[in-house]
Amino acid sequence: GQEAAVEVEMEKVIGVVVETPNEGSLVNETSMVGKLVAKSSATAVAQLAVPEKILLVNYKVGDYVEKDDVIAFLDTESTDDQVENARLSYLTAVKNYNALLESVELSEANLARTQSLYDSGIASKQQLEAAELQASDGQLKTVANQMNQAKFAYENVQKSLDNTTILAPISGIISVLNFEESNLATSQNMVVVTDLSEMKVILNITDEMLGKLGDETTVNVVIEATGEVVESEIDSINPVADQRTGLYEVVVIIDNNEFAYKPGMFVRVKFSFVNQESFLIPIDSVLKDDQGDFVYTILDNQVVRTPVVLGEDDGEIIEILEGISTDSQLVVSGQNYITEKSSIRVVNGGQ
Repeated sequence: GQEAAVEVEMEKVIGVVVETPNEGSLVNETSMVGKLVAKSSATAVAQLAVPEKILLVNYKVGDYVEKDDVIAFLDTESTDDQVENARLSYLTAVKNYNALLESVELSEANLARTQSLYDSGIASKQQLEAAELQASDGQLKTVANQMNQAKFAYENVQKSLDNTTILAPISGIISVLNFEESNLATSQNMVVVTDLSEMKVILNITDEMLGKLGDETTVNVVIEATGEVVESEIDSINPVADQRTGLYEVVVIIDNNEFAYKPGMFVRVKFSFVNQESFLIPIDSVLKDDQGDFVYTILDNQVVRTPVVLGEDDGEIIEILEGISTDSQLVVSGQNYITEKSSIRVVNGGQ
């Protein structure tokens, strides 16, 4: 009765379709939203000893400047006066020092004479002590210090003469400029130049994503306003996590030679990770039982249950990291109707 029926069941031949796996790997994508910021900016300040009148301003906010272009000329009248005063103070200090030095040298010569007279018994002990007191050079150090300070002050005020010309600190676009002709400039007046030739996006990523980033990672930045996609690259990855968030800072750079992208624009940064080399097969051909994931392959017309290690999938195709090779005759149709005991007939003759 029943056994005969089972035997008949076994004799039933099931048609299967097989194919050989393709080598390859799926690209795994992650995208994050961020904001464009300028890669760098620099400030030049009117470092003046005294306020000066602004004579000429050559640029306005939004203008492009090259490094060391002259942004503004300031008057030098007050600074010139300061330079002259500092020069005179320095000359006076030099004179004072030289006069004291001469007097100390004379006193030292007098001491040497008095010492030899004392040794010969001609000069008294009192005369020797008076000569020693006069020859002391303690005062000389103080005057030398005063001279050095006057020199330093003179050199410094000469530098502020250079600072009456305001130069662009880097090449870029002027983003702040508060010099106005005929006004007085003080050390509060400044110019900020922003380099917009490259923009950056600062993102914070998890340690899981950090582990995926590598030389193979491609980065594309989508400009939200226009939908434009810009090929980009990772500029830096901080290997130390932020203590508060536990996230890692990644800086992505985008080229902006045409100055089309502005700071503050929203962007979507797409990271594409290439997974390890694997075999790509239809996801439906993977089965699962108590012992784990497996596929059916055909060897010498026999069905073989073949355990596999799975990688990523996209819903249709799945990566197989271990278990099969390019020679495997993989069952891609009929796999749900067979076991290792089934009699099968390959209906497509392989590929």
